[in-house]
Amino acid sequence: MLELAVQIAEQFEALGSEIGVKCAMVSWDSGRVLDHLKNTRGFSFNRLKYLVLDEADRLLNEDFEESLNEILQLIPRDRRTFLFSDTMTKKVYT
Repeated sequence: MLELAVQIAEQFEALGSEIGVKCAMVSWDSGRVLDHLKNTRGFSFNRLKYLVLDEADRLLNEDFEESLNEILQLIPRDRRTFLFSDTMTKKVYT
């Protein structure tokens, strides 16, 4: 999973370099990211334009759904979200 995230980040940087796109890859545990967004001073995704989630089928299951929904409330609404998954479940394509 981490290898794909690195590849995606590299492609965003390469393709967007001419227009000043900056990319930060976060290999994350949703609970930790949520904790940082709520409690770590200076940690934010306020300038986030693109959110790329790999393993979307796992992230959208009940174990992660609640924290993911909270994270989505704390990041900019004006963004593009891309979901990647090897497994297509109803939650991924609806």
